[in-house]
Amino acid sequence: MERKAYVLGNTTLSVLQGGPENGTPVVFLHGIPASANLWETVLPYFIEKGYRVFAPDLPGYGETEVRDSPTRLKSSAYSLKGTADILAEWLVQLDIGRVWLVAHDIGGGVAQILTCDHGQHFSHLTLSNCIVSDRWPVPAIALAKSLATIGLYPAVAMLGGMTKGQSWRELKAAVSNPANMTKTIARKVFWQDKVYNAKGRKAFAQHLKALSPTQLAHYAPKLKSIELPTLLAWAEDDPNQPWEKSGQYLQSLLPNPEVKYLPNAGHFLQLDQPKEYANLLLNWKSQQVLNP
Repeated sequence: MERKAYVLGNTTLSVLQGGPENGTPVVFLHGIPASANLWETVLPYFIEKGYRVFAPDLPGYGETEVRDSPTRLKSSAYSLKGTADILAEWLVQLDIGRVWLVAHDIGGGVAQILTCDHGQHFSHLTLSNCIVSDRWPVPAIALAKSLATIGLYPAVAMLGGMTKGQSWRELKAAVSNPANMTKTIARKVFWQDKVYNAKGRKAFAQHLKALSPTQLAHYAPKLKSIELPTLLAWAEDDPNQPWEKSGQYLQSLLPNPEVKYLPNAGHFLQLDQPKEYANLLLNWKSQQVLNP
């Protein structure tokens, strides 16, 4: 796998990608507070099956950078809608045909907007343990958003507010097996840009301020119009977006999604059960090919 930068107006999108050039394309969207690195455990299984994989750092995360521009408000790029529009521009630039979209957590919110507004770019949709309508954020992210709104997030993050105490306990609770959330993993996947880098702290604060449950709720009635083959692949042990709270409601909004559950996996199912999660998705997709 390699990283590639794509320039899209005032945004440079950093994308982790790999697999054969002629492989069926799959785009993976991470959630909060992760980065594209969250998918590193999953992507090799797709590459092994001949897929071409793309996992972007969303605006506000990782190596993606948003600059000031007279044609697009910098702040709007960090919202779910703004991110969806940037990704649609990127797909036009890629020019690889219709892609399978796999999304997790707030990446799932971006995916809902993308498939409603830019559905022509997609062939299949998979959503995992993601946000829906206005039933988010979880308390830890709500607190971080409040700190960002009053301008305190960068200072609090620099002083360890995201890596210690309750924040660390909640991050560890988001996996089923505590061994899958070490501080080494957390630093690479969750903290590197938004804790240890001044520019990253500022960008993540901009993203937190732009997050709007009201914006996503606007799209809830539109989900019935999504005509893509859709899979809801849900970890069973998720304290953040449990099936009973988020998954069932999302299922009721979509036309006819297929539902599959992943046992022994918490919110970050990519860390708990990467092989099992990848196989669940790959097996579902192969059935779609056999029974279109």
